[in-house]
Amino acid sequence: MSLAASSSRRRGEPDLIHTVIKEPTMAMKIIADECTACGDCKPACPTKSITEKGGVFRIAADTCTECDGDADSPQCLAVCPAGDNCIVYL
Repeated sequence: MSLAASSSRRRGEPDLIHTVIKEPTMAMKIIADECTACGDCKPACPTKSITEKGGVFRIAADTCTECDGDADSPQCLAVCPAGDNCIVYL
């Protein structure tokens, strides 16, 4: 039996087994050049996605939810004294 004969897929139809559905990323990003390194964002994060190393703060995109389910808007952005240029949507 050939591979083509064993497939139930019709010509031109997508191969659903190999189709990758990319979900939109929900995450914030800290722009290092704009960050004052005050640290106000870290305790405000309900998912503990903000870390600091050597005075540089980062938001883990794989755990950041933009505070969905916890608040109406990202809390890191709400407390950031540097404003909208420091913490941005991915």
